[in-house]
Amino acid sequence: MHCRFRTTFAAGLFAATLATGCSQSPQDQYDDAVNSLNDSKQELNDAQKRVENARQQMRQAQQSFQQAQQDLDSTRQDMEQARQKVQKSATDQILFRVLQKDVLNKSRFSDAAISVGVEQSVVTLTGAVPDKKTRDKAVELVKNQPGVAHVVDRLQISKSGDSAPDSAGQNNKGTNQNQ
Repeated sequence: MHCRFRTTFAAGLFAATLATGCSQSPQDQYDDAVNSLNDSKQELNDAQKRVENARQQMRQAQQSFQQAQQDLDSTRQDMEQARQKVQKSATDQILFRVLQKDVLNKSRFSDAAISVGVEQSVVTLTGAVPDKKTRDKAVELVKNQPGVAHVVDRLQISKSGDSAPDSAGQNNKGTNQNQ
């Protein structure tokens, strides 16, 4: 009985194996495996091509980055040379005239009485401005003027928005003096 059970069990197992995985002939199984292998090879080749394309793009991007870095370095050198030329040619008188004409006479300073003094490329701003925003803008414009080494801010914010009188008691709005 024990032997009969084994034989029946083995036959059932064999039948189940045939039913589940062995319904195909050995040739069909081989052909399916070869097709699966070929598909996998093609996918591998495609993935390798994508990796190689990505590497090539990365090399090109790295070359572009290096060129951009060289251009940036060259531009920085050019800018430094230009800055040095400005420093050499910017006399106190030139800075005074440029600041008076191009910077502080702008319409945004029409309610301000700003005087400019320049000595050894150090600009001193004195006078009255209506508010902190105007004061900050005047200082920023002067700081950004090529040739200016430093800005001394002695501007006063007037409470009423009126221009401050000078030492003679006259309104000095719009006057600029070279110290």
